[in-house]
Amino acid sequence: TFSYWKGFKEQPSMHYMRPFYLALDKFGLPNTRRALLALENSNINIGSTSALCVKNTPKHKFYMNYYKQFIEFYGRKRKFSLGWLNELTHEYDNLVQLADRDFMLFFKWMKDSGKLDNSVLIVMSDHGIMQRSVKNTLGGRTENRMPLFAIVVPPHIKAKYPHIPQNLRKNTKRLTTVYDAHETLVDILESDFLRSQTVLNENEKLPRGISFFREIPEKRSCDDAAIPGDYCVCNSYDQMDVGSTESKDVAQFLVSYINQVLSKQGDKCAKLHISAIKDFFFVKSNLQRHREREEFSLRNIFGFDPEVKKFLSVFETVPGHALFEATVSTNEKGSYDVIGRVNRVNRYGNQSWCIEDKFAKPLCYCS
Repeated sequence: TFSYWKGFKEQPSMHYMRPFYLALDKFGLPNTRRALLALENSNINIGSTSALCVKNTPKHKFYMNYYKQFIEFYGRKRKFSLGWLNELTHEYDNLVQLADRDFMLFFKWMKDSGKLDNSVLIVMSDHGIMQRSVKNTLGGRTENRMPLFAIVVPPHIKAKYPHIPQNLRKNTKRLTTVYDAHETLVDILESDFLRSQTVLNENEKLPRGISFFREIPEKRSCDDAAIPGDYCVCNSYDQMDVGSTESKDVAQFLVSYINQVLSKQGDKCAKLHISAIKDFFFVKSNLQRHREREEFSLRNIFGFDPEVKKFLSVFETVPGHALFEATVSTNEKGSYDVIGRVNRVNRYGNQSWCIEDKFAKPLCYCS
C-alpha cells in the first residue's frame, strides 16, 4: 500500500518486509494472482495451492510470525510497529474469513503472553468495502467512509486514568477521523494521559484532531473535523428521478468538469460523454459549524445557507464505461460547484495507461 506510486527512496524503518513479499510474488506464474483470486472467490481452484499461499503456508502467516519475532526480540524496550495486510480484503469480501482463526490465535497469544500488559494495540483499516456491488449502494457509500478502528489499552492505564476507557466508549458514538488517531499516538508517545481529562468547549473553535482518550464533542461536524464534503457521512439522501431535468443538468455539468480536468493532459485522453445516469439523490446535510465565524448569530448556530442545494449524481460515461459519483452544490442562480472531487467507483484497469497524473488517472480513457 505505502509503496504504491511514489513509495520510498530509502527503507523507511529498521525492519521492512517489502523485499520479502516482492520475492514471494515470483512464485507461480507472473501476473496471474488477480485472476486466480477471482476464481478462488467463486470456489474454483485450478492450482495445487491457493494464490494466497506459498506452498502450504498462507502469506498472512508469514507476517504474523514476523510480528511475533519483532515483539519478542525487543522485549520490554519501547517500540512502534505498523503492519498492513490487504491481500485478503482488498479485492473480495469473503476471503478474509480464511484468516479468522489465525487472527484469533495471534491476538490470544498477545493477551496470554502478557504482551498487552504494557502495549497499546490498534486494529484499523484505511477505508471500508470497495467492491462495486456494495460500494454503489447508499449503505455501501457510508460503510466505505467509516473504516474499522479498534484500540486495546493496557489494564494499568485504564485503572490509573479511568477517564480514558470512559471516553473511548463515548467516542464510539462520535464523529472521528485519522487526525484523532494521530493525536492519540502523540499522547501515547509522550506518556501524557492527563491532558485528555480536559473537556473541550463546544462553543469555541475545535482543534482538527482530538485524541480518542479525550471526550470528542457530540455536536462535532465534518467542518470541525476537516472532513471534505464528499467524504462526510453526516448526510441523508432522498432518491430523485434520474430522468429529471435537474439530474441531466447535474450530470452534464460533471462530465464537462471531468473533460476540463482532462484537457490539461493534451490529447491523450478521449472526450467523455454520458451514456447513462444510474442514481440521483437530494443530499440533506446535518447542521454544520463554520469555524471562521466567531460572532454569535442564529446563522452561526445553524451554519447553513438555505438557498444552497446539494445533489449526489452517479453516472456512466463512454468510451470506457467508467462509473463516477460526485456531489455538487447549486443555488437559485443555477450555478454548480463540485464538492470535493469526482470519484471513480469502478475499476479502470489500464484504461489510463497513457498518463501518470494521480488525480486525472481514474478519469482518463486513453485515446
